[in-house]
Amino acid sequence: MLAIIIASFGLTGLFGYNILQRSKEISIRRVLGASVFNILVVLSKDFLLLVILSFAIAIPLASWIMYNWLKNFAYRINIHWWVYFFTGTTVLLLTLVIIIFQSLRIILISSAKNLRTE
Repeated sequence: MLAIIIASFGLTGLFGYNILQRSKEISIRRVLGASVFNILVVLSKDFLLLVILSFAIAIPLASWIMYNWLKNFAYRINIHWWVYFFTGTTVLLLTLVIIIFQSLRIILISSAKNLRTE
């Protein structure tokens, strides 16, 4: 849980920085008629793909490491598939929540404020 919390802080900072860099693009998309959902899809697609890719890399690696570590104990246990599924789903949902809240913060600001300097 601690690792997920620390990773969510990092994701919040990284995505917040990305949103601030793309604020003018978001405002132009809003002025040209894009809906909030379309902007959310454009902004979240890259981050969700990275989370899915990292999870696909982490599952076999974590499974192999845990198997090798646990085989040295006298009482052996197997890690079931639902542990990985639950962890992946939790991380994906947490990422989605962070992306939605950070994006809505910028999307719902008036486009005129962001484009005033242009």
